[in-house]
Amino acid sequence: MTQAKLAARLAEGDGDRADLLRGSPASIDAWRKLEELSQRYVALRELRTTLATGVTHDLDGLFNEFPEGVRVVWPNARAMGAGEAPWPDAPAARLRWLATCGHEVWLPTDAQRDQAWRDAYGHPTEQAVPRELIANR
Repeated sequence: MTQAKLAARLAEGDGDRADLLRGSPASIDAWRKLEELSQRYVALRELRTTLATGVTHDLDGLFNEFPEGVRVVWPNARAMGAGEAPWPDAPAARLRWLATCGHEVWLPTDAQRDQAWRDAYGHPTEQAVPRELIANR
């Protein structure tokens, strides 16, 4: 079994650790790298979520991972009964899916997320200024 096929099987949950142990040294190395990278990606996303305190428009996180928005990848996202996400849950499988899904993935700043939201949905309607504030100008 090739390095790529073994990594794909394990990442998709179709293989097990016994498959890995029967693999070539290159396959074992590829799996270790995929596991390491997927854990690093999870840690970066979690840190990014913790630091995202200045988002004012993309409150649902529609532009948190894809610059075109999650609905480009998953059209029914956030809808009632939207079903399962198109990506796997397991970190290694998810990272592999992200690398091959054909969509750009990003780690945006709060300002970039909000700008992507405004680009997609327009600028929020400005609230009316209370009369007492206008009178005091």
